[in-house]
Amino acid sequence: MKTNLTEKEALLIAQEYKDKYEFYGQLTGEVRFYEKFSKNVKGFTAWLVIGKIETLSPEDDNEYEIVVSDETALVEYVIDINGFERYPHIEDGGLSEEEIKELFGDDNDLD
Repeated sequence: MKTNLTEKEALLIAQEYKDKYEFYGQLTGEVRFYEKFSKNVKGFTAWLVIGKIETLSPEDDNEYEIVVSDETALVEYVIDINGFERYPHIEDGGLSEEEIKELFGDDNDLD
């Protein structure tokens, strides 16, 4: 399949995005292309650029993916180490406080 971006271009787009939004960890240089990735990606074709963070335990997930649309040459979103989609480039692109409380409970629940 002919792509609009090269692997190097996708990696550069992801690196600039990571630097702009100050993500932890480092990009590994691993880039994966998907012809039919997700309906959430314009054109469905995407490059996943892999990043890793340091974790407390070697058993913990430490990988995140920056999803770059092949059609628009823009980052659509980030898949965090827990598998959640994040949108740092959109105001309030993460979970709201209410969503966090719903998922993980209120601090007062520990009393």
